[in-house]
Amino acid sequence: MTPRPERDKADKTKFFTDLLRERGFTPLEIPVIQSADLILDAAGEKARKEMFFIDSQSETQSALRYDLTLPICMKYLNERAVFDASGAEGHQFLASGTVFRRRVYGDLRESEFEQVSFEYIGYHARTQTDANCMATAIELVKEAGVKDPEVQIADIALSGAVIDALGIPPIKAGRLKSALRHREKFMRILRAAPKKNNGVLAGIGALSSEAAGALVSDILKLTALGGGGARTEEEITARFLKKAEEENETPLHSEYIAALASFYDLTAPAETVTEKIRALLRPFTVSVDDFLQYYERRLNYLRASGVDLANVTYGSLIKRKPEYYSGFMFSLDHPSRKSESALGGGGRYDLLTHRLSGGGALPSIGCELRPAEIFACAQHL
Repeated sequence: MTPRPERDKADKTKFFTDLLRERGFTPLEIPVIQSADLILDAAGEKARKEMFFIDSQSETQSALRYDLTLPICMKYLNERAVFDASGAEGHQFLASGTVFRRRVYGDLRESEFEQVSFEYIGYHARTQTDANCMATAIELVKEAGVKDPEVQIADIALSGAVIDALGIPPIKAGRLKSALRHREKFMRILRAAPKKNNGVLAGIGALSSEAAGALVSDILKLTALGGGGARTEEEITARFLKKAEEENETPLHSEYIAALASFYDLTAPAETVTEKIRALLRPFTVSVDDFLQYYERRLNYLRASGVDLANVTYGSLIKRKPEYYSGFMFSLDHPSRKSESALGGGGRYDLLTHRLSGGGALPSIGCELRPAEIFACAQHL
């Protein structure tokens, strides 16, 4: 067997981009200036506190590059005809550069850091591509000298399926799904009981949707609030109606609260998770076997890729959790580190392509790595 050549690690970012190019990834140039609206639409309003906005005379608001996945995805959608002319089933892209975010991890404050991102777009064999993406990330981290990285996996789609299987009322179910990335918010929504305070919101909630909408619209006009501020009258009305629905929602029985709390906090070796979830749902005579079959198939592909599943843990809370992830997610780190920021991670974002283009959702998954942190970790092992 021919020994691998020793690679130059002086340029930490190039170290990873070279390895990815050898694996067939096409490098893309990503501008530093990006559309702020694009970032907010995809990453959620919480990104507003982290972004660096740029003053501009144009009507379009701009910001410094927030991540690389979003612009890679947008570049593909804008130039899809050119990329698809090759006839390939899917595409593998990579990009690197500085991203700009205001973040606080304990005593550490960050405003910019180097990132390498690689993406798989258009591959319909989703579970296999999930495994390929995660296996590639593990290989790259190991090549940099981080032996035996620990990996945590989760699945937003599986979590949503458990909520649906338990028959949670639609309003409560929607709120729980929107909070899946935030434990405290999830638990607060899960345990909250309706206020039933007979106030204005309760009265609005008792009306039909058409009558409630008309009433809220009239209130806004009478108070001169309609269309004022940063939100439109339609957005304010929708918010009123949502709050009114919450006032009238049915409280959950204690056994459902206990089951969902146990599921949310479930952390276990990846190979033991399916039986634990089945056991948790058994008293309710429901199952999510369709989703668990995808989970088990993904593990089989990971084994075939040489991933040591002894180092892989399932958990609902992981360090890599952008708002645009809608399925399988993973996070890479090492037990020697105490930082709140992971070495890297990725996830599936099929729905993002639909939101960005208005067309059908494309199968898409990617990973972001932090070269400086990876090499710093390797040096201390």
